[in-house]
Amino acid sequence: MNKEEFANIYLKVALAAILADGEIAEEEIAALKKFNENEYYLSGYDLEDKIVQFEKKFIARGYIVIKTILNELAYADISDSQKLILLNLAIQIIRSDHVITLDEINFINQLTSNLKIASFIVENTHPNWWLVDQTPGIDTVEKNQ
Repeated sequence: MNKEEFANIYLKVALAAILADGEIAEEEIAALKKFNENEYYLSGYDLEDKIVQFEKKFIARGYIVIKTILNELAYADISDSQKLILLNLAIQIIRSDHVITLDEINFINQLTSNLKIASFIVENTHPNWWLVDQTPGIDTVEKNQ
């Protein structure tokens, strides 16, 4: 798969991860931008414009847009390293707003299934990815004493 084809898939997976819970969180967009700083796949793309376009598709067609992307992945010619890049991208975006919904868990499960990534790989690279890290605050510490 050439760079342009992978960049298209990369962007679709990122946008599907952002909208997997039905909302666009600013933290998720920031996570995409930060992740992309270390990668070159989306250089030259107007991310803001792509996000707006994808949101409009999502509003018009709903979750079918995400399902279509996931179905495309099942037949895409993607290398193992590219599969892991997509998985890492999706998990980082989903975790970025510190809220994990059932829709997001289902999205990641379907993504790993369609990419044919073994569950032990997901568990080793992202153990308990669905748990939100929470630093205990004063209220939590007081309740635990």
